[in-house]
Formats: sequence, C-alpha cells, structure tokens
Amino acid sequence: MANPRMRDRQDQSQKILRVLSFSKITLKHVLKGPFDLKNENRNVLYSAFGLKALKSLADIGKEKYGYHCAYCTLATNSVEVYKRINPSAIVHSIQDMRFGIPPEDYYPKQCFVIDFPIISKMMWYESIFVYMADRMDASGWEFSATQRRRFYYDIVKYWCNVLIDKDINCVFSRNVPHFPGEYSLYVACKLQGIPFLMIDRMPTIRREKIICSIANKTADFELENEKKQIVNSEVIKIINNIKQSYDDAIPTYFKDAFIRKDFYQERIIFLARFAYQILSAIKSYRKPLDLTMKISRRSLYSRCSMPNRIQAVFLKAEARRLIKKNQVLYNHLAKEPDFKKPYVYFAPNYQPERTTLPDAGFFGDFLRILDLVSDMIPDHWRIYYKEHPRIFDLPGEIFYRGQMYRNSEYYNALVSYKKVHIIPLKYNSFDLIDSAKVTVTATGTVAFESAVRGTPALVFGSVWFDRMEGVTRVNKKEDIVNLIEQIESGYEPDIDRIYQYVQNVWTQSSPYSPDLLYEDLGQAVDAEYQNGMERLMRDYNECLKKIYGSIPMSANHL
Repeated sequence: MANPRMRDRQDQSQKILRVLSFSKITLKHVLKGPFDLKNENRNVLYSAFGLKALKSLADIGKEKYGYHCAYCTLATNSVEVYKRINPSAIVHSIQDMRFGIPPEDYYPKQCFVIDFPIISKMMWYESIFVYMADRMDASGWEFSATQRRRFYYDIVKYWCNVLIDKDINCVFSRNVPHFPGEYSLYVACKLQGIPFLMIDRMPTIRREKIICSIANKTADFELENEKKQIVNSEVIKIINNIKQSYDDAIPTYFKDAFIRKDFYQERIIFLARFAYQILSAIKSYRKPLDLTMKISRRSLYSRCSMPNRIQAVFLKAEARRLIKKNQVLYNHLAKEPDFKKPYVYFAPNYQPERTTLPDAGFFGDFLRILDLVSDMIPDHWRIYYKEHPRIFDLPGEIFYRGQMYRNSEYYNALVSYKKVHIIPLKYNSFDLIDSAKVTVTATGTVAFESAVRGTPALVFGSVWFDRMEGVTRVNKKEDIVNLIEQIESGYEPDIDRIYQYVQNVWTQSSPYSPDLLYEDLGQAVDAEYQNGMERLMRDYNECLKKIYGSIPMSANHL
C-alpha cells in the first residue's frame, strides 16, 4: 500500500534488511512455526466480518481458545465502534483496504523484501489478481494493467509487513476472497506459511466448511471410507429433488429473481426509481458508500477514485443500459439447437463472482475453457452455450453487474468458434443436460446436477464436488480425452457413489452460520445466534488442529 510518510522514512534497519535474503527475514516465523497449537497467545487477523459477528467471534475466540484479535477489517461505518470495543486491535475499513489505503493510525514496519525468489512465487497468483481487478473497474478503462500489477505488489507487500509486524499467527476470513484486496492477504499468508482459514458455503446442500486452500478445497475431505455410511434423509431429498423436473428443482431465489426482472424492466418504474435514488443520494451524500469500484483514472490510493452516492446511481443506470444491450445481442446471435447431434453443454457461471475468480483460477476466462474443450472434442460434436440465467438481471436493490464480464467483443468471440453455438435462454438446463454427451462449467452447480442426472461433467476450478463420481476436474488436456473415451464406451455416473460422496461431505461440514454481515449491536444476542458463533469458532479451531496437527502443511498449501 502506498504511504508517502513511510516512503520518506526509510530507516537504517530497513536498509540492512534489504541486504538480507527473504529466508533470513522470515527465519523467526520458520523457527517458531507458522502456527503453534500450544501457544496460549495467538494473534488473529479477522477479515470481512460484520460488526456483530466480529465482536461475538473475537470474544469467544479469546475466552475459549486464546485467540487475540490483533487486526481486523470491517465496514467503514463500524470502524470507530469497534475501536472503542477493542482498543488494542488495528481496525481497518474494508473499503479503504480494497483501494490500498492504510488505517489512519497505523502503518507496519517495513521488513518484508520482494526479491526474485519471492516474485517467482507471486507470479502464480498475479494473473488471477489482475483478472479479479476487472470487478473494480467501472467502465473497463479506468484501471490499467500497469496499475494493477503495481497495486498487486504494493498490497501484498503491505500485508506481508502486517503479518510480521503484528506477529499474526492465523487469519480467519468470513468467506473465500471476493476482491483483490482480500485475495492479496491470502497470497501474503501463502508466502509466509500462515494459515488462512475461510468459510466455503455449499448452497446446493446448505452446508458450509472451513477450508485453507482456494486451489484445492477438498484437500482435507476424508472421502475414502471402507464402510458405507447411512445416507440421511436430507441428502436423499436433495439428490431426489435434482432427479425430478426442472420446475420442481429450481431454487426459490431463481424464481424470485425472474419476477424481479420483469418488475425492473418496466421503463416508467425505472425512471421513477431513478429520480427517487437521486434525491436519496443527495440527502445522504456524505454517508460512507461501500461500493468497491474505480470510476476515474486518478490514483487508486485516493478516495477520489471511488464513487459517491450520486455517481453510484448513474453507475447503476449505465450498467442497466449495457446489460439490456448485451441481452439484445445475445438473442440476435442465439440459434435453435439440434438435439439429434452430439453436443457438449457449456454452462457459464455468473460474473463477477468468486465462483470463477478466484475459484476457477486461470480458467476464470471462459474463452480459455472453450479453447481447450473445442480442440479436444471430436469434430462432429458441437458446443451449446446457454448463458447464465441471471447474467441479464438488471441493477435494483442489488447492484447486478453482469455487463462487466460480458460485452459485444465477448459474444462475437463465442460465435467465432466453429463448434460453439449460442442457444436461446428458453431451454432449461435439465433438458440440455439430459441430451448432452458431457456438461462443462467452470465451477457451476450444474456439474453436480449433471452427474446426478446421469451425464458426466467437467469442471475447471476448485469446488466441493470436484472429486465426486461423475465429475472430472480438468488440469490437463488428457483429462478431457480420457473422459470422452469413457463416454464413448458407455460410461454413466454411479448414483450410489454420488449418494455416498454427498453424505461424506455432509458429515464433515456444518449448517450455515448466522448472519455474519450484521452491523447493529443494539439487538440482543439470542441463544441461537450465540450457539452458531460458538460452533463457527469451534470449526475454525478444529480445522487448525486437523490440518496443522496431523497433515503435512505442504499438502494443503497450494
């Protein structure tokens, strides 16, 4: 992170440290170990929790497990409140953090040096970081590649210095990083061997699990059991529901979204809402706005590059225009499919979302997936591309931004592939799955549904079902070739093994935690909420014990 004050205060100790190698600089961390389960004073960095959840978790962690909240990031309007609650913690606005702006009352000692060995390690994560930054670029022209690379090295170095300066033992994150700022903290932890634990939610089965690797989410799943488990009624219900018709299996929030879409497409209602939002923005102009977007070519480290409330209203209006333009183009390019010919069903994820970046890594760009699949499948096969049903949702109460990863250049690139055919939105995914040779997606739930319905699937990122029967995670071209050979030989997923896999995951996961973004401390904490927070902190602690107590660290830190 850029800090003019610190750039002018390069003390003698820093000059000496620059002479040393990285291995010597972090020697104290290597000697004491990245995480000591017997250490009674463990410094923790809490990332991206709401105020209520942060207070509950920090209190439980300190009382029961000896975790001391040394640093935390949370919503801008809650920073001063938590400073009063925990004066010893460094409290960082998550909005400022995402723009590389340090806390006003803290800047770490400069003791981390980026030399070539470190750069070689950072390069693996760099392309993912640079691509993730697209979701911060309001127009696609405000955040250059050079700025992104400089930002990457600045913010990773900042976090490395924080981890050393505050003697952080582990990081507890509310979720898998969604933005470059949080992802850079994850990278810094990987560079220094510090545990970064995050909640990975599995919406299909409404469960969650604490994980420590984005690239390998199922690394610590124990799935090879000699004895078959008894499949519980919930798992049976979930899988049987997917076997039924699309109308019965479609999630409620999808049905609600379609209703809202019709509502927001009404022009008169849109204009009325636009006027109302402008007036509201004027009244609350000075209130903080947690919208992580860069709207100008000014320095990223300046708050002037962030939108104010009035600008945010216009951003939504422009997003609405571009999304409608994309939908018109998509409908124009779409052609009726021929289900008699062999085809691959390609189901893209919604973007921007963490299910592709960082979860899909280098394959967060769907054109890379299409390049590989179109080269590997037989010449007489087709690829039917059907857009994600929510990519054309218009901004309303939720700022949908499907236009950030879809435009005329993208759709024209799709139709340039000889084997790729864009098909109308009217076809539901179950019908496409049932007639396909194979289903392809980055990390979408459609792969899980496909395997359950008897059609093999390919995924290109890390997801909770990527080791399940019927699902193949692609790392090299041979993975595709081998699956096609199996399909041509009559392979179909074994449903009994799918039941066992899901039951294994269910047993090793937990129910959803309570609301972790709630900011109001005024409401009393009820027993259900408290129990949920205690269970979550117990899961964090058990994950540390399991991974760093018995499993070699290198096995899970990829």
